[in-house]
Amino acid sequence: MNAAMRSAFQSGSGIDPLVLKSTLGLIAVALILVVASWFVVQLIDAYRDDRLTTGDMVLGSVRLLILVALVVFVIV
Repeated sequence: MNAAMRSAFQSGSGIDPLVLKSTLGLIAVALILVVASWFVVQLIDAYRDDRLTTGDMVLGSVRLLILVALVVFVIV
């Protein structure tokens, strides 16, 4: 976005586009972390009830970590 486009966007909306981008990125990352936390709680609950083995728990955690890292990298 060049300076003329940024100025036009700011005059039309009243918000700097960089502030809007960072705010939307923070909201998206927060939502991703909430969903990942819910998934971890579900994994722990299943492990505690003996529905998962230790290997499944580790594999699920590693997959979740990789997925969250990739999504956050793409968003930010």
